[in-house]
Amino acid sequence: MNDSKFLIEALQGIAWQLPVFVAALVGALITMNRWKDAPSAGVWSLLGFGLAIFLCFAVPVTQAGLRYWLTQNSTGHPSPMVIFGSVTVLWSLLRAASYICLIVAIYAGRPQASEPLR
Repeated sequence: MNDSKFLIEALQGIAWQLPVFVAALVGALITMNRWKDAPSAGVWSLLGFGLAIFLCFAVPVTQAGLRYWLTQNSTGHPSPMVIFGSVTVLWSLLRAASYICLIVAIYAGRPQASEPLR
């Protein structure tokens, strides 16, 4: 695999992430626009959307880089399944963290509900 194939693969992977990138970018822009309404929720929201945006670039570039590295260095490393499996678990954990940040943002800074009437 040469450098141009790596670049094409990385850019193609980023293009596949475009819907998630646009949604996270819009979410981050809305959060910044409404910052004064809920600053504590805004922090969590920006963390979640920011992590999602980061992953839109980090995942495809890392996967293309790993494929490039594995084709250049065919000996002395674990099997590709172990490498890609480990990295996939990492991406899954980071994606889950972005969702957790967004869930916390929903409730951050809200007053606790009073006890229901009986």
